Amino acid sequence: ARKAHMQPRQRDAAKEQRAAIAEARRREETGEVKQCNQGKWDFKFDDRPGSLVLDVAVARHLDSSLIDIDVHPHYISVVIKSKTLRLSLPIEVRAGEASAQR
Repeated sequence: ARKAHMQPRQRDAAKEQRAAIAEARRREETGEVKQCNQGKWDFKFDDRPGSLVLDVAVARHLDSSLIDIDVHPHYISVVIKSKTLRLSLPIEVRAGEASAQR
């Protein structure tokens, strides 16, 4: 019994990611849109003519399936490894024309 207690906890990363995304979307639907940076990621905005670029520094070898991005006209929500980065945008954007790249 003691050996089982000392073993590392079994984790399901995919399940944790899905739960974090669902929680973030639930909060957004209920109007709880507050800025947060749970993962303490470095980010910067670059306001170029005709576009707004958000650059978020994530680990180079991070699997893309662990990143979920949701763009709205006044804020952006990024879930990386079950941690939420939610930012108010300095200008209104056209969410339908947004794109993401690594």
